[in-house]
Amino acid sequence: MSARCDYCGAALRPNARFCLDCGQQVRIVRAGSSGGTRTADPGVRNTTGGTAGGRTDGTASPRVAPPPSLGYVPRPLGDDSPERPAAQRVAAPPAAPIAPAATPAPVPPAAVPPASGAPAASAPAVDSAISATTPPRVTPTAPPPAAPRRVAAPVEWVLRDDDGIAFRVGGDTVLGRRPDAYAQAEGLASIAVDDPLRSVSRVHLRLRPDASAVLSVTDTGSANGTRIERDGGVLELVAGQPAFVRSGEVLWVGERRFRVRAVPSGDTGAATG
Repeated sequence: MSARCDYCGAALRPNARFCLDCGQQVRIVRAGSSGGTRTADPGVRNTTGGTAGGRTDGTASPRVAPPPSLGYVPRPLGDDSPERPAAQRVAAPPAAPIAPAATPAPVPPAAVPPASGAPAASAPAVDSAISATTPPRVTPTAPPPAAPRRVAAPVEWVLRDDDGIAFRVGGDTVLGRRPDAYAQAEGLASIAVDDPLRSVSRVHLRLRPDASAVLSVTDTGSANGTRIERDGGVLELVAGQPAFVRSGEVLWVGERRFRVRAVPSGDTGAATG
């Protein structure tokens, strides 16, 4: 009868030092002892100071679960079949064969163009295909010339009073009873009006021709004010705020009346007409 492990009861191989089932160390009984091969119980010390497989009172030592070990798979009790080595328990899967590298397809040699002396046979067909698919080129036409912009002819303004005296306004001008000193200080032209009634102030009105063919007039803060007859009504000017006068309208400066006219620049006869 073969020896068995005192710890798990599994059959032991001859001269085995460890149990293949539980991994417990097998205690070797020297010659002359009454027992056979036994496993050592490291957790129990006998009366002689050594480690024995059982207690001193003859009872079996309690079984303690062995520490887990790599590759150990417990078998059910009573299985006396020999234990396979751990290296034979799990077989590694065979490596997949490596497919050979694909051989690249041979590249056909490039076509050699025909000699310059021999015309290509397919050239007319290619030219006809290109001409059939290419739209005709359209030459852009130049835009028509823009109509010339009408530029208003330069004009001058003429103020004619009730006595038939005409005063020409060719630039920035100041009008009054005695405007010369003010005009000289400001660098302006001046028009002096003879007014025995003194309804016209010394510096009464400022006149400025505008590029939009109107005459801009501004009351400088006169005593008797400035008015414009327009469309059957009278417009009273506010001192310091410019207004405009159109050709053919009437301008009242105090009690002096002036008819305004626009004439071509350089027309010397218009001032007397």
